[in-house]
Amino acid sequence: MFNKQKIDSGDESINIQAGRDVHINSQFQFSLEELKAFLNESQTSLPELSIKYLVSQTFDDLIAIANRNLEVIPVMNPLLVENNVFTSLQELTRSESGRYRDLGKYGNNFNSVEDYLKEYPEAEIVEGRQGRFPYFDTIRSPEFEELEKLSEDDPLTRAMLDHKVHEKFPAALIGTYEHGCWGVPLIEEYILRGVWGVFLTITNNSDTNIICKRVINPAF
Repeated sequence: MFNKQKIDSGDESINIQAGRDVHINSQFQFSLEELKAFLNESQTSLPELSIKYLVSQTFDDLIAIANRNLEVIPVMNPLLVENNVFTSLQELTRSESGRYRDLGKYGNNFNSVEDYLKEYPEAEIVEGRQGRFPYFDTIRSPEFEELEKLSEDDPLTRAMLDHKVHEKFPAALIGTYEHGCWGVPLIEEYILRGVWGVFLTITNNSDTNIICKRVINPAF
């Protein structure tokens, strides 16, 4: 899923989801082909350069771009600039398990919440199954050794450990609940961090070639 936000000065922000169907708002729905035509339509009111951000939280899209498959980008005839950030994207999306990144992984089984709290007294009980995680009985942050185990097949978790991100922000969460289908009184589930990709697109709306030596973003 791509969310696109126009950042041209004075323009109203537009959020667009692209993939299969594209929703601009509740009244309009566009196909991917129509969206590409919309984003690349030449209008006299457009500036010479149109700058847009494409934001994706779909891991398959990020893998496709890292593999230089640009069909997922809702822009006609895109050219990809490969820089050090692109190299990092390739490293973060490289996994031995294939394309799909499962954000949930099962842990150990327990007989009850009481037994779990004896093993992990730091775990927090979700009172009345309310708050941010109403489907869990308990939640806790994984220990470093557990994160190390998770990182063996998850490059993103590995990168967070290598750069010590886990020391300031939770790298994962462990929740417990009864798994009725399996007949397990209490089972652990590791919830991994999701990843967002932000891509800058620059469209030349003029009739002449423009050479960009560098792009300067005053926000950084």
